[in-house]
Amino acid sequence: TLLLQRAYFVGLTEYYSQSLCLLGRKLGIGQLSATAGCATEIQVTRKDHGNQAGSTELSNEVLARVRAITQVDQYAYGLGLERLVAEAELAGTSLWR
Repeated sequence: TLLLQRAYFVGLTEYYSQSLCLLGRKLGIGQLSATAGCATEIQVTRKDHGNQAGSTELSNEVLARVRAITQVDQYAYGLGLERLVAEAELAGTSLWR
């Protein structure tokens, strides 16, 4: 929690282009301002490098174990998303395109 509070910037990969726009605004970089069209101008591609993770089926038991081990990660992600949304609001923009 302290790290997320003290960090200069928090960005999330699910909102990569929006994160770059907010960072650009924070740094005062003109091309990456947090305007409405900024995130749509940044071209982002997604590659899974052939891992086929989307087609992997996990049992309820395995999913429960994964959730148990990743509770801290889920908590940190929630805090990061909260901060990113708050900074987007302060910048007068939205993460949602």
